[in-house]
Amino acid sequence: MTREQVLERGLRNVEDAHFIREHVIPIAKEYQRWNILVHQAHQITELLIKGMIFLTGTPACRTHDLSLLVDQLSDVISLISRDETRIPFAIFASSGPDSQGYGIWLYDHKVNIVKRVRDAITILGQFDGGDLSKADVILQLSLEIQDSTVSLGSGGKTIWVQTDSSHTGPFSLRREIVRVPDSQTIAKLEEIGGRLRKDRERAFYSEHFFTEAEALEAIQQANEFNELAACFLIEESTR
Repeated sequence: MTREQVLERGLRNVEDAHFIREHVIPIAKEYQRWNILVHQAHQITELLIKGMIFLTGTPACRTHDLSLLVDQLSDVISLISRDETRIPFAIFASSGPDSQGYGIWLYDHKVNIVKRVRDAITILGQFDGGDLSKADVILQLSLEIQDSTVSLGSGGKTIWVQTDSSHTGPFSLRREIVRVPDSQTIAKLEEIGGRLRKDRERAFYSEHFFTEAEALEAIQQANEFNELAACFLIEESTR
């Protein structure tokens, strides 16, 4: 696969994880299909973590083992060069390596829209992250620069827009997984992944009839995994 194909595959994985969480899970709950909920809880997390790996430009391992995938993501990010002086942007649109650019910087669960001209950084806008507590939501943010308008979108809706007549182009867009979380967060992700993997095949092959309580616990674990995975994308405050 080309790098563009790898990145496109990553975004598709993230979008599929989001679709399952927002649409498939509520229907399965409505019809009390508890085994489907347990299986899909693992599916959400697998699609998400593989999508994040692909979005680094690296193909994800062909495995259902979430612990191995978390380790792969951590290893890939730790090898990315940090020699360039930069703010770790979740999305960055640049008109060249030493020229103007616009980025989305997620710091302390706040969204900052940032303009960079060489080494000068200006915050154009800031707002509370709100629903941006989950990795699948963050990774679907879109940054668009057209004519003199810079806009941030999510789910096909514009959530921030500003005019900047000084910008130059054309711009190329890239996404980044910006940091490796602390060892405790990594261990928690692996722990949750192990629990979800344990019940995946039993649910898929109907080897066990899962109760409502067991199914809802699996979904809660998948949501916790999604929130913890956002630590790969958000810089934490040192306060």
